[in-house]
Amino acid sequence: MSLRVAVSGASGFVGRALVPLLSDRGCVVEPLGREVSALTPDDAVAQVSAFAPDVVLHLATHFLAAHTPADIPDLVRTNIEWGTVLAEAALAADARFVSIESAWQHVDGADYEPVSLYAATKQAFADVCRYYAHVRGLDVRTVTLFDTYGPGDVRPKLVPVLLNAAQDGVTLDMSDGEQLIDLTYVDDVARGIADVALAPTAPTASVVRSWSPVTVRELHARVEAVVGRPVPVRWGVRPSRPREMRTDWVFGAPPPGWQPSVTLDEGLSRVWRSLPAHGTSA
Repeated sequence: MSLRVAVSGASGFVGRALVPLLSDRGCVVEPLGREVSALTPDDAVAQVSAFAPDVVLHLATHFLAAHTPADIPDLVRTNIEWGTVLAEAALAADARFVSIESAWQHVDGADYEPVSLYAATKQAFADVCRYYAHVRGLDVRTVTLFDTYGPGDVRPKLVPVLLNAAQDGVTLDMSDGEQLIDLTYVDDVARGIADVALAPTAPTASVVRSWSPVTVRELHARVEAVVGRPVPVRWGVRPSRPREMRTDWVFGAPPPGWQPSVTLDEGLSRVWRSLPAHGTSA
């Protein structure tokens, strides 16, 4: 019998890789879009429950590296309120609930130490999940992600920024470049999430990451090697953000049997080849 999986954030970067993978594994997938999140909590729970999901998979998030006071309502609404509604819907449907967490909740590998208000709202929802698991008996599974990348990524993330600079020849103003970044190719990320979500039993907490972080300067050099041309950068111009990863934040374990399959160089090459006009050097 096919598993029925309701997915919030299905149209996001990771969701666009995950939904086809779930379908390939025989699942019936129901994307939960903005129209569902705009319903009253009672109506949203009823609509999700009507799908009769076996799994509710919560990918939707509102990410901000830094916030202003005007950003607070959207951070709370998306990262806490909407997730709580979905946990309630999973409980009503007797489904398992899979929530995506962030490495930004774990500065220096701590059980909890936030980088930002975004990370604090993610942790607040982790506490909500603990209530549903420990008090209400909901099967809650979390997957923590570091940085993700791959073709079609329109987010202002470092990999597309560097590759676009390689195309355009625009000089980038960067910080010192000594901070670490752990990049996992989006197909590997989707596979790890699917492994956790679809297994009859799974650890309550898993970490999906490459486990091979590089400095931003090393990433820049790897991009130059892949594209075969200089990527103009001015180092030390921008200030570093507080609480950046200067030593590896080691915590948790990967899903059983999962490991990344796409190396950083291969992944960068795939992204470069996917760009509409990547030049003659790729």
